[in-house]
Amino acid sequence: MRRWHEEAWPAIRAKAKKDGGDVLLADQVGIRSDQVTGRTWGEKG
Repeated sequence: MRRWHEEAWPAIRAKAKKDGGDVLLADQVGIRSDQVTGRTWGEKG
């Protein structure tokens, strides 16, 4: 994890900035087209 955070992530971020793009991160829960943004089963905080 440390190696990814120190080496891979800065390279990904720099490439996105250079290309005028965005970096979007998603977890393995999945994203639905009819998703209600802002609601979760997780605890607040």
